[in-house]
Amino acid sequence: MKNKLYVIRIILFVFCILLSVGCADSNVSTEVNMDVLDYFKNPSQVHYQDNNYVMLNGVHYIDLNRLSPDGTLDKIADNIPYGNPYMADIYGIATDGEYLYCIAKNLQYKEDNKNHMKTGLYKIDISTNEIFPLYEWDEAGVHLPINFDGDYIYFFIYDSDSHQLCRIKKNGEGFEQLTNYAGMYYLGFFMIDGYYYYIENGEFYRTANKDFSEAEMLLSNINTMKYCNGYFYYTRATDEEYVYNLYRIDSGFTGKEELLIDDLCTDQYYIDENYIYYCKLEMTEVGKSSNGFPVYNTNQGAVYVYDLTAGITDIFTQNSELNIFSILNVCDDAVLTIAITNEDLAASADTGSTNQYYVITKEDNQYYLVDDKTLALVGT
Repeated sequence: MKNKLYVIRIILFVFCILLSVGCADSNVSTEVNMDVLDYFKNPSQVHYQDNNYVMLNGVHYIDLNRLSPDGTLDKIADNIPYGNPYMADIYGIATDGEYLYCIAKNLQYKEDNKNHMKTGLYKIDISTNEIFPLYEWDEAGVHLPINFDGDYIYFFIYDSDSHQLCRIKKNGEGFEQLTNYAGMYYLGFFMIDGYYYYIENGEFYRTANKDFSEAEMLLSNINTMKYCNGYFYYTRATDEEYVYNLYRIDSGFTGKEELLIDDLCTDQYYIDENYIYYCKLEMTEVGKSSNGFPVYNTNQGAVYVYDLTAGITDIFTQNSELNIFSILNVCDDAVLTIAITNEDLAASADTGSTNQYYVITKEDNQYYLVDDKTLALVGT
């Protein structure tokens, strides 16, 4: 009898454990199904600054890695250029629909037994993984986006005192320095309908001259700027910390500016045709630093969508354990973001940031980590 009772107790104990495990996190799947990657499309917005993400022929590229359907990030190349230098930073990646282009900084190499550092503009053939240096210079500053116009690539070169707009043909010939500017504060650059647009000291200018002469100031107090489907979208800071207003105006400046969103968190938003995806300020303490200072998640991984036609805001994803820093792409079922988990965010107060790429799905609100080995389910 005692043996029977013992067996029954064991069975009940195991059953309770299984029941508690099942109830603890029933939404977490052990299988990774990332078919959702196939539904992202090429971004329609033009950003005011460079980024490390682009799509070409339906394939996602992050830094110099190709994101495969199984979630693996495959390196396009180990070095830029060929030889012994190693890649320190990819500061921008862009495509003309055929090739990838990037600016790489802090390239270290040896020459005459001395260490040197340089920056370069490079062209990448994705069919062969060949890399072609188009222009290189001895400097390691911050860079702005790559722009295309016909056979030319437009980019900025920085030195210790200034930065200049330059252009070069896609075959590496015909380099020209277009500006002779003595300052350091160009913040964005667009080429639309024969005009050059740029941001300097928070003011937005337009000129028909490639040397930026005779420019007309159009807007002031600008933080960020994007262009999409005939409109400029831009942000201005509010009196509340971390909160911005988002406006738009037609590219011909024939109409009035429209205030679209008045609770944008930390300047991050993504425009997809008639929808704007963004984060609101939802400050939550997630830990403390070793000095006792609180560490906050500013948005709790919640992404909202604003319908430009209807003027209505709705929730897209909600209450994940992420703090989102940037929305890189969207589809009907998911968002691709740069983010950090609450755990890493709390630890980063002492160890530094560990921001990574995450896919957040809409229906089940699960999030998937994109790293250098796998795309693995890490939470809900």
